[in-house]
Amino acid sequence: MIKAGDRRRCDLAEALFASSVPTGTHPSREEVDVAVIDALERFRGTIGCAAEMGAAYGEQPEIAIIRIRWSLQVVASVYGTDICGVYGRPTGMSHP
Repeated sequence: MIKAGDRRRCDLAEALFASSVPTGTHPSREEVDVAVIDALERFRGTIGCAAEMGAAYGEQPEIAIIRIRWSLQVVASVYGTDICGVYGRPTGMSHP
């Protein structure tokens, strides 16, 4: 069973994946917050971010796997267990 925290972590990683933050960088929590919110707004929520990620896997799977691994590591690093952060639920997140 997927817990709500796991789903949020995945949502954040998908949004970061869809953002313009370069793979391999070490963004601050504030930079991740801005990038996630921007991606969620630009792609109209978590479903749009997931679609962007899926398209990247279809086009360049060898690069996409590196980016999603990086996205998951950044989310874990900047949010830890406090995945709701200062702002609660980012705009456009579809899960409670």
